[in-house]
Amino acid sequence: MAAAAHLTFAAKKDTFSRKEILTEMKDATTYYNANMSSNLGKALDTLVKAKRLNQVKVGVYALSASERSTLEAKLAQLG
Repeated sequence: MAAAAHLTFAAKKDTFSRKEILTEMKDATTYYNANMSSNLGKALDTLVKAKRLNQVKVGVYALSASERSTLEAKLAQLG
C-alpha cells in the first residue's frame, strides 16, 4: 500500500503497473526483502478483494476511491 500511495500522491499517477509497484517497493531498502517479489501477485489480489486497490486491467492498478480518501485524510493530519 505504501508503494501505491507513493505512486499516487508523490508521482501523481492515477494508475500504475505491477512492475512500478515492485520498483517502488525495492526502493524502500530497509523494508523490502526478496520474498516480497514472489508474493506480490497474491498480495495485490488480496488488496483488490479487500477493495483497497482497483484492478483497472491485467497488471494495472489504482487506489480505490475510499482508500484514496482515507490516505488523503491521514496525509493531511501529518501536515
